[in-house]
Amino acid sequence: MAFYDTIPHKLIMDSLREKIADGWVLNSIENMLKAGVMEDGIVHETNKGTPQGGVISPLLANLIGDIIDKELEKAGYKFVRYADDFVVMTKTKDELPAALSYVKEIIVGKLGMKLSEDKTKLTNFERGFRFLGYDSKGKYKGISTKSLNKLKSLS
Repeated sequence: MAFYDTIPHKLIMDSLREKIADGWVLNSIENMLKAGVMEDGIVHETNKGTPQGGVISPLLANLIGDIIDKELEKAGYKFVRYADDFVVMTKTKDELPAALSYVKEIIVGKLGMKLSEDKTKLTNFERGFRFLGYDSKGKYKGISTKSLNKLKSLS
């Protein structure tokens, strides 16, 4: 299940109410969230997730991403986030489990969402990792081979 699919509507609306006073705007967004999901021709009500393909979905998800950013900053972690993908960095390998535990506490405990286990991993710069199509390993940072091959096939 993706980040966008697990954001509780209450969390979105509470966050919006802190920033927007216009009742019409808030009601419009809430109605859009409550529109439900159609499966096999049947509309199912939902209490979480942003509309798939909706123009406002990235904005709403970023609103929640901002909450995660502020929590990580408050705890003193260094991180990079783009939409729902992020990397949290620690000074030592021994600090990694605590960082992961903290991220889980924010996302699962505080926000009531799910953390994608298949996209979550602990690694170090020497072993390297891929983030947004870039490979980082030690001092090397560059476009991943997979991304380069996609670019070559376009030309």
